[in-house]
Amino acid sequence: MIDTHTHLNFEAFKDDWREVVEKAVEAGVEKMIVVGTDIVSSKRAVEMAESHPALYASVGIHPHHVRDINVISDIKVIEKLAEEKRVVAIGEVGLDYHNYTITKYPITNDPGELTRLKILQKRLLGMQVEIAKKLNKPLILHSREAGSDVLDTIEHFAKIDGIMPEGVFHCFDGNGGYALKILEAGFYISFTGNVTFVTDRMEVAAAVPLDKLLLETDCPYMSPFAKASGNKKPRRCEPIDVAVIASYHAQQRQIDILEVEKQTTKNAMKLFRL
Repeated sequence: MIDTHTHLNFEAFKDDWREVVEKAVEAGVEKMIVVGTDIVSSKRAVEMAESHPALYASVGIHPHHVRDINVISDIKVIEKLAEEKRVVAIGEVGLDYHNYTITKYPITNDPGELTRLKILQKRLLGMQVEIAKKLNKPLILHSREAGSDVLDTIEHFAKIDGIMPEGVFHCFDGNGGYALKILEAGFYISFTGNVTFVTDRMEVAAAVPLDKLLLETDCPYMSPFAKASGNKKPRRCEPIDVAVIASYHAQQRQIDILEVEKQTTKNAMKLFRL
């Protein structure tokens, strides 16, 4: 199996990430992609990938950090990092219109400010789409409460030269209709442990063709069955949990788990050129 989206570079794993990786490898998770969300975590992802054979890196600036960056200089850093051998994708990048109640940034409900942030997020996404196209690397896309804007923005920038980038919409939060548009545009789709506890996620996931499905945990977030446990603070999710997610996909599709493992691994190998 391949966990295509981990945050082993985050604080939650600072003391034991090697042990976590080894445990996952022993359980059959042979490869893991460590995903950056800003300059610091992207650099850390590259360092980790260079120090362990099971790890690969993705570099990018998450839309939530758009207030905290110097767009031009930081984009140059991301492009330079993306040239490293163990970097297999640009991400996570995208759009995020969620109204966060817990954040390091000032909370504002001013319509003018929110409109400005959306414009900046689209600009940031577009610049990273250009990096992906220039270096021929896929995108790992974040879309939260952004409707069809992520796909619309990518298609806008693709019109410049007519080249549509490859990529995956990770932790997909849209409906079946939007999923179909994403698939028609050539993208893959992945779901986290949320398929085990968000009411409509598996319904949407089951409609995704198996040859367009990827496995991911988004660890340390989205532990499988987190809400069902009744625990207000779910346990830390780890790459080993990708096996639980694969099993759930198999159960809902009424197919053998080996079929899910084999095809999703083939998909990840193809998209990320592993």
